[in-house]
Amino acid sequence: MRNQRLLGSVSALLLLCSGNVIADIRDEKEISTLVMDDAGREIVLLKPAERVVSMSPGLAELIFAIGAGDRLVGTVAYSDYPEAARLVPVIGDYQAIDYESLLLLQPDLVLLWGSGQGAAVSEKLGDLNIPYYVAEMSKIDDVVTTMARLSVLVGVDSLDLQRTFVDQVSAITDQYSSVTAIGKQRVFVQIWHPPLMTVGGNQFISEIVSRCGGTNVFADRSEKSFTVNIESVLTRQPDVILFVSKTRDAEAIAMWKQFGDIPAVEHHRFVWADPDLLSRAGPRIIQGLSTVCEGLH
Repeated sequence: MRNQRLLGSVSALLLLCSGNVIADIRDEKEISTLVMDDAGREIVLLKPAERVVSMSPGLAELIFAIGAGDRLVGTVAYSDYPEAARLVPVIGDYQAIDYESLLLLQPDLVLLWGSGQGAAVSEKLGDLNIPYYVAEMSKIDDVVTTMARLSVLVGVDSLDLQRTFVDQVSAITDQYSSVTAIGKQRVFVQIWHPPLMTVGGNQFISEIVSRCGGTNVFADRSEKSFTVNIESVLTRQPDVILFVSKTRDAEAIAMWKQFGDIPAVEHHRFVWADPDLLSRAGPRIIQGLSTVCEGLH
């Protein structure tokens, strides 16, 4: 049922984006495309974007995924997937953008990560009269919505990709639905140390944990990420510790082993997952979902 609802919303969005309601605005006999971004802004392009700059590794990955990698003319640091993304000129990182290099690329669309870039970046782009799209994805369903919107902006058809994504998410979620109904495992998500950092409820990783039959022990917090102290983790008695890291760090486990009175340590329930598969909003989040689900069970 969830699968059908999400596919229905995707189909409806594509219908709106290609029909009279959102697109098909005529001005001087030209057809333009209008799409709403996650900041509630209207982005109007007189023709599909041909020179796109992404200010997020995840959005760069998404542009390649929908089949528009040839439109990507600029990225930021750590835009390393797929391999072709490594060949795209880098104009900065999430902290600083080289606007002179950006202007030389002559972009007709810039993709921003809402919580990653401050208001100063969007204001600067506005001053430069460069169209930009703000993406702020915190749920898995948001990935599909963004696929549909970006596809309209660059003039490609990604409906098959969207359907496949929805089907794969549903298949994995359905596999663990009975586990979820029985009872959720309490999971502490460690994204950094030191300092010890975790995620709140309004974040991809928290939803992934939930879909796998677990519950983020800090799901009650609204921040996407924040520092915590050991005492607050011990109080919440996690059954599993999920390390979001590219490497299996023996020191990370050693740090926790001194706290044998929490279930995760007592039963040696440690799970590892690549951060790129959990935090980058694209098709590879399926791999992250599968990794976490298998690790929890």
